[in-house]
Amino acid sequence: MTNLLDIALYLVEALVCIAALVLFASCTKLCYQCYGLVIQDIETRRIPPTRTLTATHVPHHPVLPIQQANLDRQAGAQPNGYLGKITQEQIYDSSTCKNDNCVICLKDFKKTKTIQLLVSCQHSFHGHCINKWLLVNGSCPICREAIRS
Repeated sequence: MTNLLDIALYLVEALVCIAALVLFASCTKLCYQCYGLVIQDIETRRIPPTRTLTATHVPHHPVLPIQQANLDRQAGAQPNGYLGKITQEQIYDSSTCKNDNCVICLKDFKKTKTIQLLVSCQHSFHGHCINKWLLVNGSCPICREAIRS
């Protein structure tokens, strides 16, 4: 009786494999038919060519030259003149600072070293880190509060 049961199980497995092969073959045939139709459409130019922009179609947006973009430095302003109004130097003290490390470079503050404090939100950073950050972004890296001059 067990031999008959084993044979029946093998037959069922074989039928499942055959069904999977038939399904795979029919899907493959459909894919090749669709692919062939697409190739035929391309060859007979039934599919329109893609549209491309030429130089005459691209809108012109003026870009400021570097000399105009740095007018404050040319006028004799200090490189950190603007940043000096929104940051305040302070000696690091763990009891008074909101954070113990610079979230920009992820390094811990060292005792008795100078750090920069944002005047608006009182978050502290390494001076060189926050100066670079504020030249690109207009908000505090921790609380995202907008920085005003």
